[in-house]
Amino acid sequence: MSRNHVHDDTRTETDGGTAAAVETTEPDAPDTRGEVPPEAIASLDDFTIQRDADGGVLPVYERLPGRDDYVRVRPLRQGDANEYLPQSGDPSALKDEGILELLKRFYVEPNFEGVESLDEIKAFGLDPLLMALMNASGFGYAQGMISDSNELVEAVQGNSSRGN
Repeated sequence: MSRNHVHDDTRTETDGGTAAAVETTEPDAPDTRGEVPPEAIASLDDFTIQRDADGGVLPVYERLPGRDDYVRVRPLRQGDANEYLPQSGDPSALKDEGILELLKRFYVEPNFEGVESLDEIKAFGLDPLLMALMNASGFGYAQGMISDSNELVEAVQGNSSRGN
């Protein structure tokens, strides 16, 4: 450390200089510098698919985004995601037939077996249905990981542009 270095709580020392400290916790998140309450620790059930005695995937209840209503869906397994989703992972990039197949195969309640075309679905009803299925399949974890990664990239880019 140089003789002229002034300690600043908003800066973090690195091998190549200093960088702005990045807050990595949500405002309401528990303080992870101390003891973490047991209810804040993820369980294996948060990441695994539950199965019945015959090995079938058990459906779960998932809240529709922006609503108090729930749907009952079978979460996508990794193999299902590889088979049914485009490489981008975005189900809205599928053709109508692919989206309808997702709804019929993975939705338990409501049941889409009698729906013959997406033209029967309300204009803004499709996105919440797809998001609920994705969330039940762990997409929220991926979103958080992507968001954290983007924040880190932005912080590094911000420091680089300032010559730090």
